[in-house]
Amino acid sequence: MNRSVIYPLTILFLLNLFYSCEKEVIIDVKKAEPRLVMRSEITNWPEDLDTGPGIIYWDSAYPQKVPNFLILGLSSSVNDKPQENLQNCKVVLMKNSIAYDTIFYDQTKEYYALFENEQDFPEAGDELEIEVFCGDQFVSSKSKMPNKVPIKSVDTSSVYALFIKENELYGSSTLTFQDPPGEDNYYEIVVTQISPPDKELVKYSLRTDEAFITGLSHYSSSFNGGPPSTSKSLLFTDKTFSGEEKSVSFYFPMVAYMGNGPVDFPHKKLNYHLRNVSKEYYEFETNKRIHLITSDVNFLFGASEPQNVSSNVENGLGVFGVYNHSQKNFFFPERTINF
Repeated sequence: MNRSVIYPLTILFLLNLFYSCEKEVIIDVKKAEPRLVMRSEITNWPEDLDTGPGIIYWDSAYPQKVPNFLILGLSSSVNDKPQENLQNCKVVLMKNSIAYDTIFYDQTKEYYALFENEQDFPEAGDELEIEVFCGDQFVSSKSKMPNKVPIKSVDTSSVYALFIKENELYGSSTLTFQDPPGEDNYYEIVVTQISPPDKELVKYSLRTDEAFITGLSHYSSSFNGGPPSTSKSLLFTDKTFSGEEKSVSFYFPMVAYMGNGPVDFPHKKLNYHLRNVSKEYYEFETNKRIHLITSDVNFLFGASEPQNVSSNVENGLGVFGVYNHSQKNFFFPERTINF
């Protein structure tokens, strides 16, 4: 028989053999039992701001209060949104080993309100502890308020030096601060609109070209196969600039632009926040972002390494987040810009 005929027949025989030996295996994976999820943020009372040349403040130069809150839910994954907003729990809050208050759900604010009065807000070095009783579940957590790192300056001269990216107009700014020597610091930069009182801050998506941030595994970019960053903050440490003055440049979307002439901007108020966050807060947020990036990679390429998301909640999931923040606020009058 001709060899050119034998080879294809042999290949067909082997393929048929492998196919006939194939066995379907069904793996029964038990679904994890839902656990109590905590999402909490506690910060300091904001400092008064000094007015500078060319800067217009509002509300008598008074900064915006950042609410201290706790949201509870049930979930089987630290990255999933809680299945429901649990409202029938009892929360015990302690500061420096002394019981501060027993807290119940606030229907108006839609969260458990923590440290509402100025004199009660935690300060640097305060030891904070929280205990949550919810049905037959109990979770707890501890953390320490980091030191405040003041913002030295914010260069807002390029907020309206706009450039077009992905059908949006982006403005930019540069924030400068002095990193304290002799300690490990974990930072988060946030830019917000003026938010309703006692509500969570309305944050802008932030991007940066700073190599010490874009090279980090949790920053979504082409370097790690993730999509362009749409994170609502920038997270980084002082590992590369410990004890030095540091300036960080970043940009954020101002308005959608479809390429059809001038753009009218109403007056705008921007809050710039520099947070010195606890190590536990930093690890939770960065690990969560890595998980989201690898999940995207998994969707595109079929495989990714499992990611353990750290949590400082005993017997539960989530984070008891604590940070000390500095804040500067700016007012920009209405204007029209031609393109």
